[in-house]
Amino acid sequence: MIISVEKLKEFITTDVSNMLLEARLEALEASIRHKTHNNFQDRRYRSLGMVKDGVLGVADTFYFKVGDTIMVDDDLCVITDIEGRTVSVDIPLLDSEKVLVTKVVYPKDIIIGAVDVISWMIENPSDKAGIASETLSRHSVSYQGSSEFDSDIGCPVRLLSFLNQYVKARF
Repeated sequence: MIISVEKLKEFITTDVSNMLLEARLEALEASIRHKTHNNFQDRRYRSLGMVKDGVLGVADTFYFKVGDTIMVDDDLCVITDIEGRTVSVDIPLLDSEKVLVTKVVYPKDIIIGAVDVISWMIENPSDKAGIASETLSRHSVSYQGSSEFDSDIGCPVRLLSFLNQYVKARF
């Protein structure tokens, strides 16, 4: 995960439930990875492993700590526990004799950008998204132009400028 709900609440004050915040963070993470074509893997922290009965065993656990995001082949997981050479993650994994485990590290500007986007989403509910102005008497609503609003992530394009330097070519 880009940032934990607990860390997010250090930056913003909200009464939105932790479960909804976690779901929004996971959706935003998927959108950022898709939009940039970047998986943010730190290949310096990589280990071979195997999954047996849903338990991930890795050759080197000193690369990882509880709370780290890792990619197990193509599955994105968060480490919930480390005991010896076994790692518990937040999703069930399919048994495999050989998996590649790589640490995922998000740069600080991605983290702060995600905080800004989540903050904007909380302040501007989806039923009001894209509305530039609204008048009550003689009811009038003006919408933002499509070039000003990113429909994939659901926020103004200006909030997503932090992604530009992380976009990778897609082949």
